[in-house]
Amino acid sequence: MSTSRPGAPVRWRLSDKDKKKILTLAGDLPALWNAPTTTNSDKKRILRLLIQEVVLSPVDVPKRATRIRILWKTGAITELQTPRPTFSESRRTSPQVIAKIRKLARKHYCDSQIAEELNRRGLKSGLRHTFTNRLVAGIRKREGIRAGRTAGGFSIRAPERDEQGLYSVRGLIAHFGVTAPMVHYWVHRGLITPVHSRTPMHKWNKEPFWFEMTPELEALLARAREQGYAPGKPPHHRGHSHHPRPPARLPDGRYSTRGLVEKYGVTWDTVRYWIKKGILTPERALPKGNFCFRLTHEVEQLIQAALARKRTSRRPTQHHHHHIHSR
Repeated sequence: MSTSRPGAPVRWRLSDKDKKKILTLAGDLPALWNAPTTTNSDKKRILRLLIQEVVLSPVDVPKRATRIRILWKTGAITELQTPRPTFSESRRTSPQVIAKIRKLARKHYCDSQIAEELNRRGLKSGLRHTFTNRLVAGIRKREGIRAGRTAGGFSIRAPERDEQGLYSVRGLIAHFGVTAPMVHYWVHRGLITPVHSRTPMHKWNKEPFWFEMTPELEALLARAREQGYAPGKPPHHRGHSHHPRPPARLPDGRYSTRGLVEKYGVTWDTVRYWIKKGILTPERALPKGNFCFRLTHEVEQLIQAALARKRTSRRPTQHHHHHIHSR
C-alpha cells in the first residue's frame, strides 16, 4: 500500500510479503539473465530498470585501464576497473581463441576444421572477422602452434572394389599390378571410361574413379600382363629378364623415346617437353610400358620448328659470351 498526501511524492510501504517477493526475484535474476529464452533486448530492458547512470573514466597510471562507476536506481554505487587495451592490442585475436586453436591442433584438426569449429562457436578474430583456413594458419604461425595436419591428411582410402564389383584405381593396382599413371593415361586417352558407384561413400576430397571390367579394360590389362606387369611385382623389376631394351625404331616405323633422342640429338627431357606441348602423341605399345611415337609429316614439321626455335634462342647468348671473351 502507499501513503501520501496530495501533491507529495508517492511512498510505498513494503510489507514483509512484498520484501520476500523482491528477495526471491533478486535470487532468480541470474537465472533469468542466463536463460536461453532471454534475448539481448530483454537484457537491455532489465539493465534500464536497474541502472540509473554509468560513468566511464580513463586511467593511465599505473596501467592503462577504464574505471566504471555504476549508479543503481536504489542509490547504491558500484565501481569497477577493467584493462584498457591499446589500438594494436584491440586488434589482436583473444587469448581464449588462441588457446582453442592450440587445443584443436593438438587433436590433429586441420586448419579448415579449426576454422569451422571456431565459427560454429560464434568466435571472431581480433578484427571481428569470421575464421578461414588461411586466417587460422596465420595465427598458428604467429603463435608458434604446430599444424594439426594438412587438409585431407587422414582422408579415407577408396576400397579396392565396391559393392557392385567395380574396381577403383587402387583395386586395379592391387589385382593386376598396373600403375596409377597407366590407368590415368588410359582414361585421358579415352581408352576406358570411369563410371559412378552407387555405394554410399564417406567424405571424399573428390570422387574416386571406378571401372567396370569391360572388354576394353580386359584387353589393356592383358597387354600390361604381356609387358611384365603383375600383382606384387615391383615396377623396376617388371620384365627385366624377359624383355630386352626397346629398339630405337619398331618394324612398323614408329620410334621409341631412345630412337627420337638418337635421331634428333636431344635429351629425354626434351622429348617429354614435346609430349607436354602436344607436339608428340605417345602410344604405349612397348615392353615395360614404354612409349613409342608415330612420326607423320606434320609431326616432323612441328619438331623441326621446335628445334629451330631452340637454336634461335641460343644465338644471342652465344654471341654475347663471344663478345665478352673478345675483350
